[in-house]
Amino acid sequence: MSTCTQSTPVDKSAEYCEIFDKVSEGLGLIDLKGRIVKCNKALALIFGFKNKDELTGKCILRFIPRDTLAMVTTSDWMTKLKQPMRFETELNTPNQTTKWIYVSFAPQFDGNGVLQGAFGVVGDLTDRKAGELQDGLFRAVLDSVAEAVVITDVDGSIEYVNPAFVATTGFDSTAAIGANPRILNSGHHDEAFYSNMWTTIRSGKVWKGILVNKKADGTLYTEDETISPIFDSDGKISKFVAVKRDVTTEIESQRKLAQSEKLNAIGVLSAGIAHDFNNIMTTAVGYASFIESRLPDSDPNKKYLNLILHEIDRATSLARQLLTFSRQDDADVTEFELNQFLINERAMWSRLVGEKYDLQIVVEQSDIYVKMSANKLSQVLMNLVINARDAMPSGGEVVISSEIVDVMSTKSVLLRCFNNGLGIPEEIIDKIFDPFYTTKETGKGTGLGLSLSRDLILSAGGRLYVESTEKDGVTFTVELPLATAN
Repeated sequence: MSTCTQSTPVDKSAEYCEIFDKVSEGLGLIDLKGRIVKCNKALALIFGFKNKDELTGKCILRFIPRDTLAMVTTSDWMTKLKQPMRFETELNTPNQTTKWIYVSFAPQFDGNGVLQGAFGVVGDLTDRKAGELQDGLFRAVLDSVAEAVVITDVDGSIEYVNPAFVATTGFDSTAAIGANPRILNSGHHDEAFYSNMWTTIRSGKVWKGILVNKKADGTLYTEDETISPIFDSDGKISKFVAVKRDVTTEIESQRKLAQSEKLNAIGVLSAGIAHDFNNIMTTAVGYASFIESRLPDSDPNKKYLNLILHEIDRATSLARQLLTFSRQDDADVTEFELNQFLINERAMWSRLVGEKYDLQIVVEQSDIYVKMSANKLSQVLMNLVINARDAMPSGGEVVISSEIVDVMSTKSVLLRCFNNGLGIPEEIIDKIFDPFYTTKETGKGTGLGLSLSRDLILSAGGRLYVESTEKDGVTFTVELPLATAN
């Protein structure tokens, strides 16, 4: 006869309590009034208590700020508890510190379906919120700095650009993020340049340099750039951050300053040479003229003396240009009508260039008055006409025109000299105004014509600039302020 032994049910409540206490997130049961009936150690620590007994029996809602409290404790609190509920809120702890937590409630019903309370899960979000605040502050700082900032991943894919980058390059954040910094590549630097850059930053070092980059509209600009690696907690490179400063204007100002200092030095030297040269030529022309006056017209040596006097005259003219270049030869400044001046000078310029050239004067407006030395303006235009002639040895077209335009809300006169020659090669166009720079054969040019011309126009408060496309002609433009007579 066998005996059937009935097993006794095992009470696992102690085991469940142990598991309950080992969970890292806060767990608790609340009744319908929000009082904590039961909780684990983690919930007590989150709420700022040393143990769970100190927290048990307290109302969870007393730790929640008023604004959040109003959201979760409205008149339909009981109705809300019947549905799962989740929210984030600040938490006021007994030791006067503030934390950020998330709270998730799940309703608890008895066997008859009557609501008894809720089971809550609480997690500490303080560190995450601090990180979000720091990230927000970091982004606000980057958004406000004047320098362009770019953050990329280790492969160079752009993750962030600040407003200064957008303003500098013309690429908005939508176009830039996800792209590679190659979108700025101007073609100015070779592969070795970029290879050295990437080798430096991938080795954990900071790279600094000057780059010529290209904007979204194709405009080239120069920037001073620093690229630094960013390391993660394991010491591995996770990102790169580039800080860029547009120095285009700064470099141009430095170039102009250096050019001005060079011109001043050349001017001082030229003035000294010209004064001494003039003294020598004065003596030479005096003796040559004396001898020439003593010789009868039939003397065969007289023609050689005339040649000597002609060359002395050329040398004196060169000295006069040097003096004008150094601003030590003052000429009369007057107001005069420009268009009539151009018409009057046309005959002389036509003789100067010869019959192979079609020289036209185009004036669309009468009574345009400018204020400067008429002789100096004539010299400027003569230099431009001679350059046009020399650029077209087989003949061509030279057009001199005038018009009044608005330049930055100020009325100015534009005086243009166009020739339909081969144009100026791009590699030398920035050098043509340099003193003593010439592309002409030895003995056919001093290299002072354009430099002197620009200097004369600058001294009259204007400017002289050139526009040229190789094989499509050249246009020199003289910009002068209108005189008060207008």
